[in-house]
Amino acid sequence: MTPAGAAAPLPANLHWRELAAAIDRDPRMQPVKPKQGSNAARDPFVAPQAAVAEELGPATEELAEEAKTPDELGLVLSSTIVGATRRTAVVNGKVYGPGRELHAEDGVVFVVKQIEPWGIVLERAGRRFELELPKPAP
Repeated sequence: MTPAGAAAPLPANLHWRELAAAIDRDPRMQPVKPKQGSNAARDPFVAPQAAVAEELGPATEELAEEAKTPDELGLVLSSTIVGATRRTAVVNGKVYGPGRELHAEDGVVFVVKQIEPWGIVLERAGRRFELELPKPAP
């Protein structure tokens, strides 16, 4: 029994060219085409989240306007480690690397974009926030 829409099984003794031709004809093996009128051609150097944010447009801007800052949400950066091959930051006792999601209170989610010796850069709804290390007392 085969699922609906599934192609008939191929014989086991196929020549590799016949198998390649069968793969080329299979509709499930075709690349996904961008939507009509969409300028969201896939860019391998842009994170998928950025492409989704572009498609959302005005809704993303509304979120950015009502977004609270990391300071207002009680996020505290306690340390950063910047090495030749690895960067990490400790925020509210948890360790984060670049690209990781940072979940704050009220369900607010930031993405750690950069980790530098002075602090980190967070992003939410297309808006960037800097969270700096506390200055040492004199």
